[in-house]
Amino acid sequence: SPPDWAGLYDRALGSGLLITGPFSALTPHLRGRVAYVATPGQPGRATSRQLRGAARWSGLCTACGIAALSPQVLAAALLAGPETGLATAERVPGFWSAWSFRLLLASGAVLVPPVRGWRQAPEVWGVASWAIRHNVTLAVVAPDPEGLPWA
Repeated sequence: SPPDWAGLYDRALGSGLLITGPFSALTPHLRGRVAYVATPGQPGRATSRQLRGAARWSGLCTACGIAALSPQVLAAALLAGPETGLATAERVPGFWSAWSFRLLLASGAVLVPPVRGWRQAPEVWGVASWAIRHNVTLAVVAPDPEGLPWA
């Protein structure tokens, strides 16, 4: 089924798990924590545009004292380095998904930045809904200080 951001908001309302607003308003809630940066694109297969968006937001988080875990950025760094054995490992079906899930489990929050395509990306939706179901803080950055990010 397609992502239902309004439904997720309704389910999370009052739980204290969902925070939204401009990035500057979210950083005090996330500073000092490990945050999974949920952006469109599959690790190891992200387009250059997707990778740039993930890297930009990972950098912004890092500069604000948030330990950012971006599967796209980390996978790109691993694949760009010297032979690491990943050529064989990544042929295993589900390798990158399982690896990304372990990063998610290690995170204390999920950050969804307003990069192109985030609302429709199944990987962003899956991580966001997982966070609410498992009592993990979900921070959705509004591109505009007014209103909800998915309105």
